Amino acid sequence: MDFNNSLRTQIATKADIVNVIGQYVKLEKKGNNYIGLCPFHDDKNPSMSVSLQKHVFKCFSCGVGGDVITFVSKIKNISISDAMREVGETVGIKVNLSQKDIEFQKNSKYYETLKEAMQFFKFYLHNTEDGTLGLEYLHNRKLPDEVIEMFNIGLTGEDDVLFKTLENKKIIPLDMIEVGLVRGGTQYHDVFKNRIMFPIEDLDGNVVGFSGRKFKKDDPSDSKYINTGETILFKKGNILYNYHRAIKEIKDHNVVYLYEGFMDVIASVRANVLNAVASMGTSLTLNQIKALKRLTNNIIVCYDSDGPGTIATIKAIHLLLQNDCNVSVVRIPSGKDPDEFITLYGNDKLHEVLTSNIVSSIDFLMEYERKNCSFANVNDIDIYKNTSFYNLLTKSSKASLGFSALTIPEANKTPSAPKSIAAFISSPVDIPAPHKTLIFLLIDLTPLTESSTTSGCAWDTGIPVPISSGGSTATASGLKVAIALLVAILFVQTQDSISFCLHNCITSSISASFI
Repeated sequence: MDFNNSLRTQIATKADIVNVIGQYVKLEKKGNNYIGLCPFHDDKNPSMSVSLQKHVFKCFSCGVGGDVITFVSKIKNISISDAMREVGETVGIKVNLSQKDIEFQKNSKYYETLKEAMQFFKFYLHNTEDGTLGLEYLHNRKLPDEVIEMFNIGLTGEDDVLFKTLENKKIIPLDMIEVGLVRGGTQYHDVFKNRIMFPIEDLDGNVVGFSGRKFKKDDPSDSKYINTGETILFKKGNILYNYHRAIKEIKDHNVVYLYEGFMDVIASVRANVLNAVASMGTSLTLNQIKALKRLTNNIIVCYDSDGPGTIATIKAIHLLLQNDCNVSVVRIPSGKDPDEFITLYGNDKLHEVLTSNIVSSIDFLMEYERKNCSFANVNDIDIYKNTSFYNLLTKSSKASLGFSALTIPEANKTPSAPKSIAAFISSPVDIPAPHKTLIFLLIDLTPLTESSTTSGCAWDTGIPVPISSGGSTATASGLKVAIALLVAILFVQTQDSISFCLHNCITSSISASFI
């Protein structure tokens, strides 16, 4: 975040930087600039230059530099926000800061430390022998230079090169430790060594941590990735990787792809699916959901398709539905994650999968239950039915499928349950488009056993069941099971006596059809 960028620029431009710095340092004019002894290190020869035209100062010995606000902040050991207020008063500009602005400035030294680290990693990747190997590794992974630059990917080496570099920039070791870059007591050592470095930004685009991946074949480390631990800035549950870059794309498309890891997001961008973020693991949090909902209510979950990824997807679906999101799922073939898939099959194929292999959350949940159900086992069938009812009767599921518009015709609301069943089943029921998936899935409830055929269903009255869906009409006893579930939903919605009778009667009939 460029903190109050326009206001800060206005203050710094209006203030006389030579006059302000001249209160602390004796300055002499030299050409277009002014020079003086730097107050931020033991300067023997004038090494600090001040430019009145550019409104900046720079020490060419210790490297400290910036605008007049930076100078006042450092010379008086006060926060940037306080320095803005102080300098602003001298030029007649009042500074009002939000709590978020104040919090940012309180931690500004940590943000600056991490930004310096990112710049060093990028430099090291492009200007060292190790960097040549690092770039070769990234290119072999099919990451083009523009993607490497977009995501500020870098590299670090051996011999605690980051610590030495930051120390030369007068960043104190304690600050490096607090942001997770350095460890140590009597001696200090880099946390990340010989790794490709991926900066992790917060929702505003500020670097708050890193993930380092080993890339050398002879690296003895057991960990493929090393990540920044929880710090004063890095709170994984508050981070969505690529959020700040994807804001416009998410708003333009009114949907977001939610991935597990940052490499999956990078793969998505390579496949030209730019409205992509990652939850940095499978533990989706309420704070992350709130951030997504500020941009869209439509979430496409694209976690890994292996066992743990599937379980994480199910948890994410329920949490998102509970928070009134519209949820779909992308299924990557062959159990691959997007990064693995794009490496094997290329950008175009991944784009095709991400944009065409999408199923509703209800589809995904029901398919998962079917795969884990042995329909030769009565107990498994009961579990399948109960889970299906649970998934279908939740408030969020009904809302996402559009059941609020579905009602029993007024003429059928009579105390006579059998008559109402017959009348309801034999009446045409218009099914809006969002219900198509539900109906087609629930047809599968009928042929769960060999005896449950179109003509042999225990509660098959022989009455045709015309159900309209997208202009087409289907008739089958399996659709009566769908009607039964819809009636159950009506009972939950209306709590009226007739739907209660229907619910009880038909539920017992369905149970009989599985015995």
